[in-house]
Amino acid sequence: MVQCSGGGMKMSKLLFFDIDGTLIECNLDIYSITENTRNALDRLKENGHDVFLATGRCKCFITEGVMNYPFSGYVTCNGAYVEYHGEPVYKAIIPSEAIKATMALSEQYDFNYYFESSDYIYVRDQNDERHQWFAKNWGMKPETVIDDFDPETIETYIGMIVLMSKDIKVIILLI
Repeated sequence: MVQCSGGGMKMSKLLFFDIDGTLIECNLDIYSITENTRNALDRLKENGHDVFLATGRCKCFITEGVMNYPFSGYVTCNGAYVEYHGEPVYKAIIPSEAIKATMALSEQYDFNYYFESSDYIYVRDQNDERHQWFAKNWGMKPETVIDDFDPETIETYIGMIVLMSKDIKVIILLI
């Protein structure tokens, strides 16, 4: 509830905004929230509403031009990780057995995999040219990418296998 200027109360709302194609457009080299959109989000917050970012991306995969806006919270990894006012309120953690099985399958068929946490993206080979293309196209921050890790010790919320060839640009299978 929010206090109105006339003394009454009104319901505050939780408002969710997607990144890709809504707040930014990486394919058009738009990696930051526009000033007009920032002003609109500010007005919503000034009116007592909570403004959330909702995305399939993990938090560390969100571009700086989006992360530098003070959202009330985040729903990331297609809903597998939820944060409100800086505190995690929900986590759907991928079991290490699923990570190891995906790693083995990817190694066998020369696929790239991505396991995403809030702070890091765990990959098969960050020097692979297919990964380099994928990372550049989606604005992935190099400092968040790790390719030497123990699947028993990482906490991730979303995983995918990315297939690329001359005929197929990207197919993403979520696990």
